[in-house]
Amino acid sequence: MVLTKENTVNLFKMIASEDQDNKYIALKSIDEVNIDESLGFIMLLYKFSGISSSIWSQECPKVWSKFKSIHLIDDKSPNPISVSASKVIRTMIAQHCNIEALTMFLQLHNDSLLNVLKAWGYDLSDLEVHIKLKEKEHAEQS
Repeated sequence: MVLTKENTVNLFKMIASEDQDNKYIALKSIDEVNIDESLGFIMLLYKFSGISSSIWSQECPKVWSKFKSIHLIDDKSPNPISVSASKVIRTMIAQHCNIEALTMFLQLHNDSLLNVLKAWGYDLSDLEVHIKLKEKEHAEQS
């Protein structure tokens, strides 16, 4: 199976669930997809899932091996810290990940930045940011 935007949204919902079994099933499902074809979506799930690196390494050994092979994570560190957004986006570009995955990553990163600004007390009422894939350009690239 190859992850799509829709599959990824559903996996995020499973991961956000209070039910720990849903998180376990989501991670096991991620480890069984076509990793090379789904890499961009897997990386954004890793970055934004809120699941620790140690759990990813235990529950998704195939994905973790891929992350090490492309140097997304430092395999020499006993407890890899959360990977930076810039490292994820650089890796997604270097690995020629799906444009929909890149777009979704930018949307999630944007939401994260806006939440930080809001937490710091900034008034965001005059700020509106949209990131979306232009249909025409996307159709031509397919």
